[in-house]
Amino acid sequence: MKITQLSCFRKLLRHAARPGSSAVGRFMLWGMNRGHAPVYEFGLSHVELPRGGRILDAGCGGGELLRRMAQRAPDATLAGIDISPASVEATRRRNRLEVETGRMEVKEGSVEALPWPDATFDLVTACETVYFWDPATAFREVARVLKPGGSFAVFLEAADPDAARIWTDALPAMHVRTVEELSVLLADAGFAPPAVHRKSAAVTAWTCLVAQKPPRATARA
Repeated sequence: MKITQLSCFRKLLRHAARPGSSAVGRFMLWGMNRGHAPVYEFGLSHVELPRGGRILDAGCGGGELLRRMAQRAPDATLAGIDISPASVEATRRRNRLEVETGRMEVKEGSVEALPWPDATFDLVTACETVYFWDPATAFREVARVLKPGGSFAVFLEAADPDAARIWTDALPAMHVRTVEELSVLLADAGFAPPAVHRKSAAVTAWTCLVAQKPPRATARA
């Protein structure tokens, strides 16, 4: 990659963790919705959406995953949260009807301090976002807001730290962890061992982890 191309790549990638409201940030959100679409479909193929239940997308980005889940689970209520105000705005705009009718709420905030009571959701999803979390804290928060027996689904394009160096070298805030590392963190947060699904793509190996909160378990201290 040429120096000028590498510089542009790094400038664009900086918006992946927290897209802004600039033209570059808006382009990144548009790109997330389009570029992550195959990962959404792969992940959703391994997740059972709760009928009449409540779903949270943690780190909702441009709102496309919420849109797809709203279509596939028409009797569910949904919520999204993102630390980026631009992402919150984009998600609300992409899901305008659901937001206006009260079927979906989208909040600005951190996954490390979720603004919902204990045992609120039947399913929590996270697509291409755990790289930027403090996972130990965030996973405990996800376990807290999940109902007993609820599921946490994590969709990833990268689960190999060595293969992801092209991304992490350019974006120090991004941390790619192996499935084994993520499984330990999930266990520490009180989850049962996750079901792991993998699919090799042209460049990366997509991964979907689905971990259940045991019916009467509590997160470890």
